Order: sequence, then C-alpha cells, then structure tokens
Amino acid sequence: MEYVYEALTIEECIKLAEEELNISAEDFDYEVIEKKGMLRRKYKIRVSPKNNTSDCDGKVAVKDGSFIVANPLEQGAPAKLFTSENINLYIDNKKVEDFCSITENNSIRYDIINQEAKREINIVTSDDDMTAMASVKYFPKRVYKLCDSESVSVLNLKIEIDYEEYPPKFNELEIKKILSERGIVSGIILENLKSLCEGDEQGEILVAEGKRVRDTVHDQLTILFKDKQKKIVAEDETIDFRNMNQIVTVQSGEIIATLIKGSEGKPGINISGKVIKPEKYKELQLNAGEGCKIDGSNIIATVDGRPDFKNNTISVNKIYEATSDVNLASGNLNFTGDIHIGANVSQGMTIKAGKSITIDGSVEGSHIISNDQTLIKGSIIGSTIEAGGKDFLIQQQLDELQNLKSSMLQLTSTILEIKEHKLLGLDRSDGEIIKVLIENKFKSITTNSLNIIRLFSKSDEEGKNISRLVRQMLIGLGPTTIKHFSELNKLVVLADECIKNIQGKINIPADIIINYCQDSTVSSSGNIYLNGKGQYISHLTCSGSIIFTQNGSVSRGGYLKAENEIKCKTIGSTGGVKTKASVSKIGHIYADIAYHNTIFAIGEREIVLEEPSRDVHVYMDELGDIIIDKFRL
Repeated sequence: MEYVYEALTIEECIKLAEEELNISAEDFDYEVIEKKGMLRRKYKIRVSPKNNTSDCDGKVAVKDGSFIVANPLEQGAPAKLFTSENINLYIDNKKVEDFCSITENNSIRYDIINQEAKREINIVTSDDDMTAMASVKYFPKRVYKLCDSESVSVLNLKIEIDYEEYPPKFNELEIKKILSERGIVSGIILENLKSLCEGDEQGEILVAEGKRVRDTVHDQLTILFKDKQKKIVAEDETIDFRNMNQIVTVQSGEIIATLIKGSEGKPGINISGKVIKPEKYKELQLNAGEGCKIDGSNIIATVDGRPDFKNNTISVNKIYEATSDVNLASGNLNFTGDIHIGANVSQGMTIKAGKSITIDGSVEGSHIISNDQTLIKGSIIGSTIEAGGKDFLIQQQLDELQNLKSSMLQLTSTILEIKEHKLLGLDRSDGEIIKVLIENKFKSITTNSLNIIRLFSKSDEEGKNISRLVRQMLIGLGPTTIKHFSELNKLVVLADECIKNIQGKINIPADIIINYCQDSTVSSSGNIYLNGKGQYISHLTCSGSIIFTQNGSVSRGGYLKAENEIKCKTIGSTGGVKTKASVSKIGHIYADIAYHNTIFAIGEREIVLEEPSRDVHVYMDELGDIIIDKFRL
C-alpha cells in the first residue's frame, strides 16, 4: 500500500511518514511526486513500506485466506499489517484504518468489498421527439479473495479476483417498460429492440422512430405573363427604368396562367404518441374575368389585350389603339380598358381609360386620366396627368358590408322597441320577429344579403365566414333559427372587421412613367418615374416615390411631393429658382446636386438650403429635427 505526505521540506515529509507508519525511513521507499511554489516551496512524497525481514521481528503470512502470525523474539518488533481500500480489517474487533501491529494473541477478521453486478441502459431522444436511441452496459459481479503471501515482517494486503458473474441481459419486455416510463410509446422498432437485447455492450441503436408528418402542398397558380415583365439589369446591377414597366400584351388563345394542384398533408405521430397535424390544405380557385376562360387547369386568353391579375382573378383587357394624333378631329377618348396612342395628344383633349394609358408621342394642354399605369414617351407641356383609382370589386364589398352593419343596428333597435311595447304579442320568438321585420320593413336586407353571398363566396376565410353566417341567419327560414336577437351582433362585429381589413386595399397603386414635363400637374397613386430631362415648374404628387433615373436630369422650380422618397439628380438652379421637395416624416430626399433656395420638407417641418451642395441626403431624426447630410459644391 502506498501513502502520500506533504510538507515544506522532504525531510519533514519523511518524518511525518516515520511517525504515522511507526517504522524507520530504512523500512520504506519514497519518491517525490510534486513540488510547487516559487519562493515558499511545498513537497509531496509517495511512501511504500518495505517487506524487510529480520530474524527477531514477528512474521505474518496469508495462506488460503487465513493469517499465520509468529510473535517476535526478545528484541524484535511485532509484524505489521497494512490494509487496502477494498478490505475492512478488524484486529480484536477494532477496525484498522491504515496499518497495525499484530501478534499471535490478536484476533484477526476481515471483510472484502466485492463489486456488485449491475446493468445500465441509456436512452437519448431527439429534440423533436421523433427518434430514440438506446445503448446498454453490463457490469459483472466480482468476488475478491486475499492474495497469498510469504511470511514477512511487514505485509501489504492485496486482493485478487476469485470469480466474475455477469447479470442477465435486458429482455424486450423490460426495455419496453423502461421506454414506456420515459414516455416513449409509439414507433418502437421490435427488430432493433431484439438486437439490443441479444448483443453485448455496443453503440447506440435506433429503438423508436415516429411517423413524420407529410407536409401539405398548397395549390400554386403560375402567372405566365409575368415572365414578360422581367426588369432589364445593366452590368452595374442597376435597374434600367427606361426599359421597364412596358405594357405586356397577350394574344387570343394564349395560356396566361396554370393552376398546379397541391395535396392535403397527412398527420404524423411522435414517439410520445402525440399526433402532429399538417398545415390545413387550402384549395385555390381559378377565377377567370373578362377576356379569358378556364380550360382544365389553364386560363386562356379569349381576346388580344393586356393581362391583369387582381383579387385572385385573371382577366385580359382589350386595348384601344389610336395610330394617329388625338385632336379635335378624332375627339376625346374614353375607354373602359387600356388605351395605346401611337402619336401625340393635341391641345384641349381629354383621354380617360379604365385601365392603363400608353402615349408614344407628346401631350400638350390636355387632361390624361387612367385607373392604372400611365406611360408617356414624349414631352408633357401644360397638361394634367392622373393615374390610379379604386378597385371596383372592393368598393362593392365595402358598400355592402357598410349596408349590412347599418341594417343590423337598425333591426336590433326596432326589435327592442317591439319587445318593449309587445307590438307583435307575447308568444313571438325573437327569430319570428326578425323574419317578419325582414319580410315587411327591412326588405333591402334580403338583397344586401344576396350581394354579400355573391361577393364573398370565393373570398378569403374571413369573407367566407361572413357569407356563410349571412346565409344561415338572414336568408329563407334562417331568421327563425335565431334564439335571441343579440346574435345579430355577430354580423355587426364580422362586418366591422372585414371593413377594417379591406379599406386599405381599395386604392389601386398606379405608376406614371414620363420623360419631361413643363408647367404641368402630375399625380399618381403609385410612383412617378422621370426617365428623360426631368421637370420644369410642375407640380408632381404621388403616394409612393418620385425617382429621376437619367443622369443630368433636372428638377427646376415647382413642387415635388411623395410619401416615401424623392431621388433627384439636380434640383434647383444656379439662379436660385424656388423649388420644393416634400416627403412624409419617415421619408427621405436625395439629390446629387442641390442649389440654394431649394426647400426641403419632412412632414410638417421645412428647411431652406443656403448654399449649393452635392451628395445631399435629407431626413428627420428621432428627435423630430431635419438633418441634411451634404458636401459643399
């Protein structure tokens, strides 16, 4: 047996060993196993007693687990026994902690600490509870015995294995029970379980695997005509605005959209038995508007024109073609679809389109109005250009919802009055009262209800809900199913929510793309792009951004107003002509060059540029102050 002692010097370590072991330094070997410290060192030694034999000293030996002790002669020392960590040694029924001296008169007893058999199973589950891995380990029972030794004066007791006995292996029922206690009840792989039971210690084995959910594949509508609208990108990766936003046309018989049907997913189950539901499958309906038809999974154009996709409906709008100048001889143009003018628009003319307008020539002293994109390739002088409108379908939906909300409130008020004064008797239910009122006093509710069913039957889930509820409560015998008139509040709440959700969708963003305008008014519900020389003393207003795309273009005089941002090349003039650019509080204004006397407005605050500058960036900081980042020109 070995002992460790620590002191400030090696001599002190040896002295400690002599005192504790009750033997001289000659009777043990030692080695220095550690020294630490720079200024004040400490030493640690390991001590092993020697089996020195002296004719006078007492002797002790081990034979077949029994001790044989001989007393010392007159001048000899008793034999010494050093125990070990796996042996409990008792001399005269007193436990020996480290060592002791013995004679023939002492009673010696000992217990050996044997290793008990045990077995372990380790189970690891994945983070998503879809798999479980298991591994097993077996530790045998180990029975030890004392090692025989010769007769010596100092005996270090040692043990050796007498025999080993392994525990029984896990069986399938035991592992199933353990898995169940861990909450693993589904997807157990019996074949792998059997392999785990039959094998010895081994690596992890997959013992359970859940059934993964099969994802829902939603219907996908492929809009084929969008490929014709790809933006042209130059080598410097900037968009060439002059070559984008051209009107796309399709021909009769052309496939313009294809519906690829999806499939409903299948639920899965994890190893804990929890069912995992797939995303709900939403079927996409093909809706063909004017100028196209449904043919199987395709939508095909039935006329030549411009394709459009709005509110989940695809349509093809006919294009009115004017190849010569629009003037007094041709008269004004008013067309519900798209208008394409291949020449100029002369003084005093009005062009109005329900869709888009494209003019290849110039516009002078005229009024151009469109509900969609407007593209004018020539100059605009002294004219008014307006683009953008309202979505007719959404406007109809809003009108009918507001009518429904108003009717339900009036109907509820009338019911309260009738019940208070018992005008229809005491035995009438609320449902019967509602039916009588709809048939006699509130006849418009039936028409209103039918319009809502028509307008929302193919809408989103919210729209379908209100359509379904209106059908159940207000059509035919539906009112008689109402137990209490307060149920009408459901329709009021639903109508109010729908109104809030679709109000923001009523305006149709429409861009205006021009080259140059002078002394004109240009307003757009989308963006305004100036691809040519720019603008001179004109008033430009839009709900999006105003962007000057050509290097060298000028904004001189007039007023530019946008919600998002204004990007100019040159704004103002060397003569200091008053020019104003305005955006909302969160908007930004940029200019390559800006001259003095240019007014920048952010929200309701304004600032006047006092000196010519370049690389100008105007915005509002968090404190509400206008910041101008610029360099002096």
